[in-house]
Amino acid sequence: MRLLFIGIVLFFIGCKGQKEATEKQESMAENQNSVELLVQDEINSMTEEETLVIRSSKALRSFFTKVNMTRKPGIPVPEVDFNTNMVVIYCSGKRTDGAKPTINKIRENDTEMVFLANHNTVAGEKQYTVSPFSLFKIPLTDKTIIFEDNKK
Repeated sequence: MRLLFIGIVLFFIGCKGQKEATEKQESMAENQNSVELLVQDEINSMTEEETLVIRSSKALRSFFTKVNMTRKPGIPVPEVDFNTNMVVIYCSGKRTDGAKPTINKIRENDTEMVFLANHNTVAGEKQYTVSPFSLFKIPLTDKTIIFEDNKK
């Protein structure tokens, strides 16, 4: 009887461990595909289209120093754990169509991660010259980050 009880307990513990391992694998797969928008605003000092890959808090603070040069109060620097994540910033340059820059990961292989840069115009937006940027958090990788442009 005691042996049967121990067997049942071990069976349920084993099932729980398998479930946790499966959940962890699913979570890791989701993180590999995740692109999270953290900040979307305008920057006066970047008039040309530019993409930045930031892998340290020092570089992120430096970017926000440029963003906040003419702002009072400035935009707060987002909290990013650079041990597990990195930041991709897409500045779309001077635009007159009210477009908000976005990126989507379109493919990935062993050496590179390719994103498609889009400029999504919002219906009803005022048409004035701006230099919008979007800051995205992605999982940390050593792969080369490449951007393909899909101007609209």
